[in-house]
Amino acid sequence: MCYKETSNITERYTLIEELKTWTEAQQYCREHHTDLVSIRNASENEDLVKKAQGKPFWIGLFNETWKWSHQGDSYTFHNWDNGQPDNRGGDQNCVMMSKTGEWFDYDCNSQLAAFCCDGGSSGQCFYEGTGKTWQEAQSYCRKQGRDLPSIQDQAMVKKLIGLIPFLSLYNWYWIGLYRDKENWQWSSGGDVIYTNWEPYLFCASVNSEGEWEHLFCGQRNYFMCYSETSNITERYTLIEELKTWTEAQQYCREHHTDLVSIKSAIENEDLVKKAQGKRFWIGLFNEPWKWSHQGDSYTFHNWRNGEPNNWGGDEKCVAMSKTDGWNDYGCNNQLAFFCCEAQCLHPSL
Repeated sequence: MCYKETSNITERYTLIEELKTWTEAQQYCREHHTDLVSIRNASENEDLVKKAQGKPFWIGLFNETWKWSHQGDSYTFHNWDNGQPDNRGGDQNCVMMSKTGEWFDYDCNSQLAAFCCDGGSSGQCFYEGTGKTWQEAQSYCRKQGRDLPSIQDQAMVKKLIGLIPFLSLYNWYWIGLYRDKENWQWSSGGDVIYTNWEPYLFCASVNSEGEWEHLFCGQRNYFMCYSETSNITERYTLIEELKTWTEAQQYCREHHTDLVSIKSAIENEDLVKKAQGKRFWIGLFNEPWKWSHQGDSYTFHNWRNGEPNNWGGDEKCVAMSKTDGWNDYGCNNQLAFFCCEAQCLHPSL
Protein backbone atom coordinates (compact mmCIF):
# COMPACT_ATOMS: atom_id res chain seq x y z
CA MET A 1 0.00 0.00 0.00
CA CYS A 2 1.54 3.31 -1.15
CA TYR A 3 0.53 6.73 0.10
CA LYS A 4 0.89 10.14 -1.55
CA GLU A 5 1.12 13.57 0.07
CA THR A 6 -2.06 15.11 -1.36
CA SER A 7 -5.15 16.94 -0.12
CA ASN A 8 -7.35 14.61 -2.23
CA ILE A 9 -8.26 11.84 0.24
CA THR A 10 -9.35 9.40 -2.51
CA GLU A 11 -5.88 9.59 -4.10
CA ARG A 12 -3.94 9.38 -0.83
CA TYR A 13 -3.71 5.55 -0.60
CA THR A 14 -3.10 3.17 -3.50
CA LEU A 15 -3.04 -0.62 -3.33
CA ILE A 16 -0.43 -1.92 -5.79
CA GLU A 17 -1.45 -5.40 -6.93
CA GLU A 18 2.04 -6.51 -7.98
CA LEU A 19 3.97 -9.07 -5.92
CA LYS A 20 7.17 -7.49 -4.55
CA THR A 21 9.50 -7.92 -1.59
CA TRP A 22 9.27 -5.23 1.11
CA THR A 23 12.39 -3.45 -0.21
CA GLU A 24 11.08 -3.55 -3.80
CA ALA A 25 7.71 -2.23 -2.58
CA GLN A 26 9.38 0.63 -0.69
CA GLN A 27 11.40 1.56 -3.78
CA TYR A 28 8.30 1.45 -6.01
CA CYS A 29 6.26 3.67 -3.67
CA ARG A 30 9.08 6.19 -3.39
CA GLU A 31 9.45 6.36 -7.19
CA HIS A 32 5.73 6.57 -8.06
CA HIS A 33 4.08 7.98 -4.89
CA THR A 34 5.59 9.23 -1.61
CA ASP A 35 6.37 6.10 0.42
CA LEU A 36 4.90 2.89 1.83
CA VAL A 37 1.94 3.70 4.05
CA SER A 38 2.35 4.60 7.74
CA ILE A 39 -0.63 3.82 10.00
CA ARG A 40 -1.30 6.24 12.84
CA ASN A 41 -4.42 4.83 14.52
CA ALA A 42 -6.94 1.98 14.56
CA SER A 43 -9.44 3.87 12.38
CA GLU A 44 -6.85 4.38 9.64
CA ASN A 45 -5.90 0.71 9.94
CA GLU A 46 -9.54 -0.29 9.41
CA ASP A 47 -9.91 1.98 6.35
CA LEU A 48 -6.82 0.50 4.70
CA VAL A 49 -7.99 -3.07 5.35
CA LYS A 50 -11.30 -2.22 3.61
CA LYS A 51 -9.42 -0.69 0.68
CA ALA A 52 -7.33 -3.88 0.30
CA GLN A 53 -10.51 -6.01 0.06
CA GLY A 54 -9.10 -9.04 1.82
CA LYS A 55 -5.61 -8.97 0.30
CA PRO A 56 -2.53 -8.96 2.58
CA PHE A 57 -0.27 -5.99 1.84
CA TRP A 58 3.06 -4.47 2.87
CA ILE A 59 3.07 -1.39 5.11
CA GLY A 60 6.00 0.89 5.89
CA LEU A 61 6.80 -0.55 9.32
CA PHE A 62 10.11 -2.38 9.60
CA ASN A 63 12.45 -3.55 12.34
CA GLU A 64 16.12 -2.66 11.86
CA THR A 65 17.94 -4.71 14.49
CA TRP A 66 21.24 -5.21 12.66
CA LYS A 67 24.43 -3.46 13.76
CA TRP A 68 28.11 -3.76 12.93
CA SER A 69 30.52 -4.96 15.61
CA HIS A 70 32.78 -1.98 14.81
CA GLN A 71 30.83 0.79 16.53
CA GLY A 72 29.77 3.75 14.45
CA ASP A 73 29.77 1.93 11.10
CA SER A 74 26.34 2.44 9.52
CA TYR A 75 24.26 -0.51 8.28
CA THR A 76 23.23 0.64 4.82
CA PHE A 77 24.66 -1.92 2.38
CA HIS A 78 23.53 -5.56 2.72
CA ASN A 79 23.99 -8.70 0.68
CA TRP A 80 21.46 -11.17 2.11
CA ASP A 81 20.82 -14.42 0.27
CA ASN A 82 17.24 -15.07 -0.95
CA GLY A 83 14.91 -15.57 2.00
CA GLN A 84 17.45 -14.24 4.49
CA PRO A 85 17.52 -13.20 7.27
CA ASP A 86 14.85 -15.63 8.54
CA ASN A 87 15.84 -16.08 12.21
CA ARG A 88 15.08 -19.82 11.92
CA GLY A 89 14.48 -21.25 15.39
CA GLY A 90 14.37 -17.75 16.86
CA ASP A 91 18.07 -17.65 17.77
CA GLN A 92 20.01 -16.61 14.65
CA ASN A 93 21.53 -13.38 15.89
CA CYS A 94 24.86 -13.28 14.04
CA VAL A 95 25.77 -13.18 10.34
CA MET A 96 28.00 -15.43 8.26
CA MET A 97 29.10 -15.00 4.65
CA SER A 98 29.35 -17.81 2.10
CA LYS A 99 32.32 -18.40 -0.20
CA THR A 100 30.42 -16.60 -2.94
CA GLY A 101 29.57 -13.56 -0.79
CA GLU A 102 25.92 -14.08 0.24
CA TRP A 103 24.92 -13.44 3.85
CA PHE A 104 22.92 -15.68 6.20
CA ASP A 105 21.80 -15.09 9.79
CA TYR A 106 23.12 -17.91 11.96
CA ASP A 107 23.46 -19.20 15.52
CA CYS A 108 26.25 -17.17 17.21
CA ASN A 109 27.55 -20.27 19.03
CA SER A 110 28.48 -22.10 15.82
CA GLN A 111 32.22 -22.47 15.16
CA LEU A 112 33.31 -20.82 11.91
CA ALA A 113 36.33 -19.16 10.40
CA ALA A 114 36.30 -15.35 10.36
CA PHE A 115 38.00 -12.16 9.17
CA CYS A 116 39.68 -9.46 11.26
CA CYS A 117 39.99 -5.95 9.83
CA ASP A 118 41.73 -2.74 10.83
CA GLY A 119 39.08 -0.06 11.35
CA GLY A 120 36.10 -2.29 10.64
CA SER A 121 35.58 -1.39 6.99
CA SER A 122 38.39 1.05 6.26
CA GLY A 123 41.64 -0.86 6.79
CA GLN A 124 43.50 -4.03 5.89
CA CYS A 125 41.72 -7.34 6.54
CA PHE A 126 43.08 -10.78 7.46
CA TYR A 127 41.61 -14.28 7.18
CA GLU A 128 41.48 -16.26 10.43
CA GLY A 129 41.09 -19.96 9.69
CA THR A 130 40.53 -21.35 13.20
CA GLY A 131 36.88 -22.09 13.99
CA LYS A 132 35.41 -19.85 16.70
CA THR A 133 32.00 -18.70 17.88
CA TRP A 134 31.01 -15.17 16.82
CA GLN A 135 31.80 -13.73 20.27
CA GLU A 136 35.15 -15.57 20.38
CA ALA A 137 35.99 -14.26 16.90
CA GLN A 138 35.06 -10.70 17.93
CA SER A 139 37.20 -10.97 21.09
CA TYR A 140 40.11 -12.45 19.11
CA CYS A 141 40.05 -9.59 16.58
CA ARG A 142 39.74 -6.91 19.25
CA LYS A 143 42.74 -8.25 21.18
CA GLN A 144 44.75 -7.52 18.02
CA GLY A 145 43.39 -3.96 17.87
CA ARG A 146 41.16 -4.96 14.96
CA ASP A 147 37.48 -5.95 14.63
CA LEU A 148 35.23 -8.23 12.62
CA PRO A 149 34.62 -6.64 9.21
CA SER A 150 31.95 -4.07 8.41
CA ILE A 151 30.90 -4.32 4.75
CA GLN A 152 29.73 -1.14 3.03
CA ASP A 153 29.82 -2.16 -0.66
CA GLN A 154 30.26 -5.07 -3.08
CA ALA A 155 33.96 -4.27 -3.44
CA MET A 156 34.48 -5.19 0.22
CA VAL A 157 32.66 -8.50 -0.36
CA LYS A 158 35.07 -9.32 -3.21
CA LYS A 159 38.03 -8.23 -1.09
CA LEU A 160 37.11 -10.68 1.68
CA ILE A 161 36.41 -13.53 -0.76
CA GLY A 162 39.88 -12.98 -2.18
CA LEU A 163 41.42 -13.62 1.24
CA ILE A 164 39.92 -17.13 1.57
CA PRO A 165 42.55 -19.85 0.91
CA PHE A 166 41.76 -22.17 -1.97
CA LEU A 167 41.96 -25.21 0.36
CA SER A 168 39.95 -23.64 3.18
CA LEU A 169 38.16 -26.21 5.36
CA TYR A 170 35.24 -23.81 5.82
CA ASN A 171 32.46 -22.72 3.48
CA TRP A 172 31.10 -20.04 5.85
CA TYR A 173 32.79 -17.13 7.60
CA TRP A 174 31.81 -14.72 10.38
CA ILE A 175 31.45 -11.04 9.53
CA GLY A 176 30.77 -8.22 12.00
CA LEU A 177 26.99 -7.99 11.65
CA TYR A 178 24.81 -8.98 14.61
CA ARG A 179 21.21 -8.59 15.75
CA ASP A 180 20.73 -5.96 18.48
CA LYS A 181 17.59 -4.81 20.34
CA GLU A 182 14.23 -4.27 18.65
CA ASN A 183 14.04 -1.02 16.69
CA TRP A 184 10.72 -0.67 14.87
CA GLN A 185 10.36 2.40 12.64
CA TRP A 186 8.31 3.67 9.72
CA SER A 187 9.81 3.81 6.24
CA SER A 188 8.76 7.47 6.04
CA GLY A 189 10.66 8.31 9.23
CA GLY A 190 7.55 9.12 11.30
CA ASP A 191 7.18 8.17 14.97
CA VAL A 192 5.68 4.74 15.79
CA ILE A 193 2.65 5.88 17.80
CA TYR A 194 0.31 3.01 16.83
CA THR A 195 1.08 -0.71 16.49
CA ASN A 196 -1.17 -3.71 16.11
CA TRP A 197 0.69 -6.27 18.21
CA GLU A 198 2.74 -6.69 21.41
CA PRO A 199 6.30 -8.07 21.64
CA TYR A 200 7.22 -11.29 23.48
CA LEU A 201 7.44 -11.39 27.29
CA PHE A 202 10.95 -12.36 28.43
CA CYS A 203 12.95 -12.45 31.62
CA ALA A 204 16.74 -12.81 31.50
CA SER A 205 19.14 -15.23 33.13
CA VAL A 206 22.86 -15.93 32.83
CA ASN A 207 24.12 -19.46 32.08
CA SER A 208 27.36 -21.17 33.13
CA GLU A 209 29.18 -19.79 30.08
CA GLY A 210 28.23 -16.21 30.91
CA GLU A 211 25.73 -15.96 28.05
CA TRP A 212 22.39 -14.24 28.68
CA GLU A 213 19.28 -16.31 27.99
CA HIS A 214 15.69 -15.28 27.35
CA LEU A 215 13.28 -17.43 29.38
CA PHE A 216 9.61 -17.28 30.30
CA CYS A 217 9.34 -15.64 33.70
CA GLY A 218 7.49 -18.50 35.40
CA GLN A 219 10.50 -20.82 35.14
CA ARG A 220 12.32 -21.43 38.44
CA ASN A 221 16.03 -20.56 38.76
CA TYR A 222 18.61 -19.52 41.30
CA PHE A 223 19.11 -15.74 41.27
CA MET A 224 21.68 -13.06 42.03
CA CYS A 225 20.84 -10.16 44.39
CA TYR A 226 22.89 -7.03 44.89
CA SER A 227 23.10 -4.70 47.89
CA GLU A 228 24.00 -1.01 47.91
CA THR A 229 27.20 -1.22 49.98
CA SER A 230 30.80 -0.05 49.81
CA ASN A 231 31.96 -3.56 50.78
CA ILE A 232 32.56 -5.26 47.42
CA THR A 233 32.53 -8.78 48.87
CA GLU A 234 28.99 -8.21 50.21
CA ARG A 235 27.63 -6.48 47.10
CA TYR A 236 26.50 -9.61 45.20
CA THR A 237 24.78 -12.65 46.72
CA LEU A 238 23.79 -15.83 44.88
CA ILE A 239 20.53 -17.15 46.34
CA GLU A 240 20.41 -20.92 45.84
CA GLU A 241 16.64 -21.22 46.06
CA LEU A 242 14.55 -21.99 42.98
CA LYS A 243 12.16 -19.11 42.34
CA THR A 244 10.33 -17.52 39.41
CA TRP A 245 11.72 -14.19 38.20
CA THR A 246 8.98 -12.25 40.04
CA GLU A 247 9.56 -14.19 43.27
CA ALA A 248 13.31 -13.62 42.92
CA GLN A 249 12.80 -9.88 42.41
CA GLN A 250 10.55 -9.72 45.50
CA TYR A 251 13.07 -11.67 47.62
CA CYS A 252 15.98 -9.43 46.58
CA ARG A 253 13.99 -6.27 47.32
CA GLU A 254 13.02 -7.56 50.77
CA HIS A 255 16.47 -8.85 51.83
CA HIS A 256 18.94 -6.86 49.69
CA THR A 257 18.43 -4.00 47.19
CA ASP A 258 17.25 -5.67 43.96
CA LEU A 259 18.08 -8.31 41.37
CA VAL A 260 21.51 -7.62 39.90
CA SER A 261 22.05 -5.29 36.93
CA ILE A 262 25.13 -6.03 34.80
CA LYS A 263 26.92 -3.04 33.32
CA SER A 264 30.07 -4.51 31.75
CA ALA A 265 31.69 -7.70 30.45
CA ILE A 266 34.04 -7.74 33.47
CA GLU A 267 31.11 -7.55 35.88
CA ASN A 268 29.37 -10.34 33.92
CA GLU A 269 32.49 -12.51 34.21
CA ASP A 270 32.80 -11.88 37.97
CA LEU A 271 29.18 -12.88 38.57
CA VAL A 272 29.55 -16.08 36.51
CA LYS A 273 32.54 -17.04 38.67
CA LYS A 274 30.54 -16.31 41.81
CA ALA A 275 27.70 -18.54 40.55
CA GLN A 276 30.14 -21.47 40.01
CA GLY A 277 28.37 -22.94 37.00
CA LYS A 278 24.81 -22.33 38.16
CA ARG A 279 22.30 -20.47 35.96
CA PHE A 280 20.72 -17.47 37.72
CA TRP A 281 18.12 -14.74 37.19
CA ILE A 282 19.29 -11.17 36.64
CA GLY A 283 17.19 -8.01 36.78
CA LEU A 284 16.64 -7.67 33.04
CA PHE A 285 13.04 -8.09 31.86
CA ASN A 286 10.66 -7.05 29.09
CA GLU A 287 7.10 -6.11 30.15
CA PRO A 288 4.74 -5.83 27.15
CA TRP A 289 1.42 -6.39 28.94
CA LYS A 290 -1.16 -3.58 29.07
CA TRP A 291 -4.82 -3.29 30.02
CA SER A 292 -7.38 -2.57 27.30
CA HIS A 293 -8.77 0.25 29.44
CA GLN A 294 -6.18 2.94 28.77
CA GLY A 295 -4.33 4.38 31.72
CA ASP A 296 -4.84 1.38 34.03
CA SER A 297 -1.44 0.32 35.33
CA TYR A 298 -0.33 -3.32 35.08
CA THR A 299 0.76 -4.06 38.65
CA PHE A 300 -1.42 -6.94 39.92
CA HIS A 301 -1.27 -10.23 37.98
CA ASN A 302 -2.59 -13.75 38.55
CA TRP A 303 -0.73 -15.95 36.06
CA ARG A 304 -1.02 -19.74 36.26
CA ASN A 305 2.20 -21.67 36.96
CA GLY A 306 4.43 -21.56 33.88
CA GLU A 307 2.48 -18.70 32.31
CA PRO A 308 2.79 -16.52 30.29
CA ASN A 309 4.89 -18.67 27.92
CA ASN A 310 3.87 -17.28 24.48
CA TRP A 311 3.36 -20.85 23.19
CA GLY A 312 3.93 -20.93 19.44
CA GLY A 313 5.04 -17.28 19.45
CA ASP A 314 1.54 -15.85 19.00
CA GLU A 315 -0.15 -15.68 22.43
CA LYS A 316 -0.73 -11.96 22.80
CA CYS A 317 -4.06 -11.88 24.69
CA VAL A 318 -5.05 -13.17 28.13
CA ALA A 319 -7.78 -15.63 29.19
CA MET A 320 -8.89 -16.36 32.76
CA SER A 321 -9.93 -19.80 33.98
CA LYS A 322 -12.69 -20.58 36.50
CA THR A 323 -10.18 -21.80 39.07
CA ASP A 324 -6.45 -21.36 38.60
CA GLY A 325 -5.59 -17.96 37.15
CA TRP A 326 -4.53 -16.39 33.87
CA ASN A 327 -3.09 -17.84 30.69
CA ASP A 328 -1.70 -16.01 27.65
CA TYR A 329 -3.70 -17.17 24.61
CA GLY A 330 -4.04 -16.65 20.86
CA CYS A 331 -6.21 -13.57 20.22
CA ASN A 332 -8.13 -15.29 17.39
CA ASN A 333 -9.69 -17.92 19.69
CA GLN A 334 -13.42 -17.49 20.35
CA LEU A 335 -14.23 -17.21 24.07
CA ALA A 336 -16.86 -15.69 26.34
CA PHE A 337 -15.85 -12.38 27.90
CA PHE A 338 -16.74 -9.59 30.35
CA CYS A 339 -17.60 -5.93 29.72
CA CYS A 340 -17.10 -3.42 32.55
CA GLU A 341 -18.27 0.07 33.46
CA ALA A 342 -16.23 2.29 35.75
CA GLN A 343 -17.57 0.57 38.90
CA CYS A 344 -16.46 -2.84 37.63
CA LEU A 345 -13.03 -1.63 36.54
CA HIS A 346 -12.43 0.25 39.79
CA PRO A 347 -14.73 -1.06 42.60
CA SER A 348 -13.62 1.74 44.91
CA LEU A 349 -15.27 4.39 42.67
